[in-house]
Amino acid sequence: MTIQTWPVFALLYSASFWGIAWYPTRLLDAGGISGLWLALSSNMAALILFSAFYGFHQHGLREKPLGAAILLLAIGWANTGFLMALLTGEVVRVMILFYLSPLWAALLGVWLLGEPISRLTVWMLGLGLSGALITLWRQEVTHTAISTSDWLALTAGFAFALTNVMSRRLNHLSVPHKNQLAMAGTALISGVAIIGFNEPLPQANQMAWLGVIALGILGFLPAGLCTLYGFSRLPAQRSAVIMLFELVVGAISAWLLVGEAISGQVWMGGAMIILAGLIAVLAAEHRRLT
Repeated sequence: MTIQTWPVFALLYSASFWGIAWYPTRLLDAGGISGLWLALSSNMAALILFSAFYGFHQHGLREKPLGAAILLLAIGWANTGFLMALLTGEVVRVMILFYLSPLWAALLGVWLLGEPISRLTVWMLGLGLSGALITLWRQEVTHTAISTSDWLALTAGFAFALTNVMSRRLNHLSVPHKNQLAMAGTALISGVAIIGFNEPLPQANQMAWLGVIALGILGFLPAGLCTLYGFSRLPAQRSAVIMLFELVVGAISAWLLVGEAISGQVWMGGAMIILAGLIAVLAAEHRRLT
C-alpha cells in the first residue's frame, strides 16, 4: 500500500464517522446534554486521556505561535459550529453548506499561500456560490433565507477550510500535536459559548454522561487524528473533496434513521457545490503539474 493511500483511507474513515455522528449527538441532546456541553465534555475527556499517554509538548507551539493559535481557533469553531448545526438543522442541508469549504480553501490559498486566481478558479467560485444560493432559497418566502443552522454550517465550513490550509502550513507539528490543539480548541470555543449564553449544567443521568465520554474517546479522538493525518499529507483541495464522502453517508443515514427527505432543490444545489469542489481539485492538480 503506497504512502498516499493511507491518508485517503484516513479521510474516508473520518468522513464516514462525521456522516453518522449527528445521530448519537442528537440522542445525547434528547437525553438532556446540549450540544455545547457535549462538545466541551467529550473533547475534554478525549484530550485528558490522549495527553496522559502522549504528553503535551509546548516546543512546537513556540516556533509559530500565531499559526498554532489560528489552527486552534479554526478547528475549534469548525467542530463546535458543525455539531451545533447538525443538532438544529436538516442533516444533508447542513453538510452541503458546510462543504463549501473547497471554495473557501481556494480563496485562502490565494491569501495565505500566494496562489494565483485562474479562470478555472473563478468558474469554480461562481458555480459553488450559485449552488449555495439554490440550497438556501426558501420558496415559501420567495427569497434566500439563512437560518441559524445555515449560518453555523457556513461559518464552520470556512473554519474547516482554514484548518485544512493551516494544517499544511504548520508541518513542523506532528499529527498528534495538531489533534491536541483540535480538542483543546473545541473545548475552548464551546466553553466560552457556554459562559456567554449562560447555559446551566445539564441534569442528565449517568448513562448519558458516559455516552458523551465514550463519543469523545472512541469517536471524536480517532476521527480527528485521521482528519489531520490526511490533511497533513494531501493537497488542501484534494483532501477537502475526499471529505465530501460525508455527504453520501449523511444522506443515507438520515434517510434510514429518521426518514429525512431531501428535496430536488437541495440536491441540485448540492450537486453544483460538489462539482465546484471537483473543479478546485483539477485546478490544484494543474498548478502542481505545471
